[in-house]
Amino acid sequence: MSRSPATLSVPAPRSSGRWESHLKSRKHSRWRVGAMEIECWEEAGAPGVPSQDQSLIHCARDRLRLAVIDGCTPTPHTPRYLGVDGATWAASVIRAGLQAERPLSDSIAAANEFLFDPRIASSRARPQAVFVVAEVAANRVKLIRGGDCEAWVERDGRWERVFERSMLAPWAERAYERWKQEHPHAGRGELCEIEEEILGLRAAWHSTALGRFGEPLVERATIEGGFSRLLLSSDGARLDPRRVADLEAWLERLRHWERHELRRHASSKVHDDVTVLRASPVATPA
Repeated sequence: MSRSPATLSVPAPRSSGRWESHLKSRKHSRWRVGAMEIECWEEAGAPGVPSQDQSLIHCARDRLRLAVIDGCTPTPHTPRYLGVDGATWAASVIRAGLQAERPLSDSIAAANEFLFDPRIASSRARPQAVFVVAEVAANRVKLIRGGDCEAWVERDGRWERVFERSMLAPWAERAYERWKQEHPHAGRGELCEIEEEILGLRAAWHSTALGRFGEPLVERATIEGGFSRLLLSSDGARLDPRRVADLEAWLERLRHWERHELRRHASSKVHDDVTVLRASPVATPA
């Protein structure tokens, strides 16, 4: 059983250089946008390697759009575009699309149409990215998610996950996890092949990356009546209610926890890219 963040010890200064490199590579930024204070934490999965995550803070008339986008790790057959890997390309396309002066649903549909390439037979090999976007206007927040990025909202001192379901249909998730357990030493290429075999149908998903299928599946939610804090993240942050409530301390300990506590498949990454946006309304003078 994994220990809670509160019981994890912080590595001593003489810890490995790899840990120290992660400390140096983690970026924390803060902005004031209208009546909203916004913070962003970003960290690549490995020192010196560009992150395939992206974030967006975009003001559009009387609305504020916030998004976290996570490019899906390319397969050996995923094409590059202008020298850019497929994950970064897809995340950039979605980020640009969300800045258009059009309804969120239209922006998402346009990004998927641009990315989807039916000439690539494998759905897993297509350039694609998962995302979560929030549009804040007055006392209402509209959220849309495709894939496994996360959204959390704090009200009355309590954090709640906005989207509860897995991105996969239960039968597909069971089959995929069972295969990984039965093949603990499978390589990356083998894993990509079985992922396409089990998850290559749209019916295997509740919520899809943009670019994976011709018609994406997305989840929607609306928050009425305001909030204390709103948080969007890529799945690399590995959040739960306790970790969200103690976010800064958890992000400090995340890489240590991954190295020592995370149960993972042999071909999976020890460290993933991390991007977290947290927004808090600021009281304005009367």
